[in-house]
Amino acid sequence: MAYGVGRAIQDGIARASALAAEDHAHEVGQRYYQQRLAQRKAEVRADGKAALAELVALRKRLHG
Repeated sequence: MAYGVGRAIQDGIARASALAAEDHAHEVGQRYYQQRLAQRKAEVRADGKAALAELVALRKRLHG
């Protein structure tokens, strides 16, 4: 009986450790995704501003 209890405790510790590692990996993945998304939004915003500036310059050349 004591062996079974000890084994159950060890299994519980191993499972908790595995879940903690999985949770940590998920948090790291979430942070990466959020950083990448913010970077992509900034790139799109910069591209949009550059395109707008190009259109304004073109309009000025065409219409004086």
